[in-house]
Amino acid sequence: MRRFPLKPSLRAFLAALCCALSLVAWSAPAPKPPLWKLVAAQISYTAQGPFGPFTATSRQLAAKVTFDPRHPSSLRGLLEVPSSSFHSSNALRDIDARREVFMSQRFPVISLRLEQLRGWKGSSGTAAVILSGQLTLDGVTHPVVVRGFLSLAGSEATFRGSFTLSLTAYRIKPPQLLFWTVGSRVTISVAVKAEEAPS
Repeated sequence: MRRFPLKPSLRAFLAALCCALSLVAWSAPAPKPPLWKLVAAQISYTAQGPFGPFTATSRQLAAKVTFDPRHPSSLRGLLEVPSSSFHSSNALRDIDARREVFMSQRFPVISLRLEQLRGWKGSSGTAAVILSGQLTLDGVTHPVVVRGFLSLAGSEATFRGSFTLSLTAYRIKPPQLLFWTVGSRVTISVAVKAEEAPS
């Protein structure tokens, strides 16, 4: 096969074109991870009272989460719940919690900012995972680690997990009932079901 030598000007043009195409490919923005919307959600806290443990629950959890299951590092999200929306079996205790623990009039929202997902290795199925983030409670923010199970099937996802915090770390004085003080250690449990929003 006969080869025809390229003129220097044409050779330079082709080299510049290849360089430009490679720069475009390198600088092209990565596709945004899908947005997930909550279908059902609840968050609860369990504390140790003078007569044993008690649990209060809210079903007013709101969330904005982006996540591409093929890329676990893409997970980002913000979960928010009204601090006045927790209810237990004791209405008077709930009122005291809103006033003395959550100070709901001053801090109406409790938020958890999701920053990292570990343990997820596939695009579907169920896995034990670890979520890391920043919890803001009564205006104080601390890092938290949420351990639980993440399940994905098609465009549906479920997560159940929990973590423990200390009220004193958030400058909250454990409330008292008569001569007993409620324990400072509180376990937070989260259960959510979400669907991938249409793109």
